[in-house]
Amino acid sequence: MGVGFGTVKPKEIFNGGDPSGLVQAIRWSHWGSGTATGTGRTSIFKPHGGYYPRLVRAVLRASNLGHCTAHGPLAYTRLEAREPSRPGGQLGKWFLWSGQKSICVGP
Repeated sequence: MGVGFGTVKPKEIFNGGDPSGLVQAIRWSHWGSGTATGTGRTSIFKPHGGYYPRLVRAVLRASNLGHCTAHGPLAYTRLEAREPSRPGGQLGKWFLWSGQKSICVGP
């Protein structure tokens, strides 16, 4: 079960999957504008399995303000993220959260 989606300035988002799908302690900037950015902490995979023991910085970008349902509230429908490949490393390329173009969830 997901957490944080459909809420204003969520401090935590979780797609309901493994620990890499959880971002905590998110601080948002420009919420309500065309693109909002957030910074939080997440787990990342080790190259040969498992997770690094400490959390790393994750940067989020929410965009595409729209509606998930015909009469639903205005919401960001696209979420992208960046994270390092190892603790202390540089941030990698932007990727779609959960690999989806839209974070809208069906009714």
